[in-house]
Amino acid sequence: YFDVSSIENLSIEGSFKGKEYLDKMTGETKTEERGAITITQETDSVYMGVNDPSVVDSGKGKKISVVDAKGWTDCVVWNPFGNEGMGYDSFVCAESVAFNPVTVPAGGEWEGSMSLKASDI
Repeated sequence: YFDVSSIENLSIEGSFKGKEYLDKMTGETKTEERGAITITQETDSVYMGVNDPSVVDSGKGKKISVVDAKGWTDCVVWNPFGNEGMGYDSFVCAESVAFNPVTVPAGGEWEGSMSLKASDI
């Protein structure tokens, strides 16, 4: 979860355009047409094949980017837009995930890691 100045100042950049995503609010699989994600309604989506999200907060003048995601192939974007009790206006979840199950055989190993880079915009 990332602290943001306001959901209005937020965009999430990455390789979203043309990628399939599961809209968990409707249960539908769709194709993303936008290059950057903005939050204008309650959102809970899993973007397949996107492991490079960057949270850009124009209010803070900051950008936080996933720069090295190992084992993670996908990205969840979540925000309870409009839910004052959950503080929707001050955070966003843009999390690297492996949406499909990862099977690890007996004696096998699986590793997931990611690095974040903070920068000014």
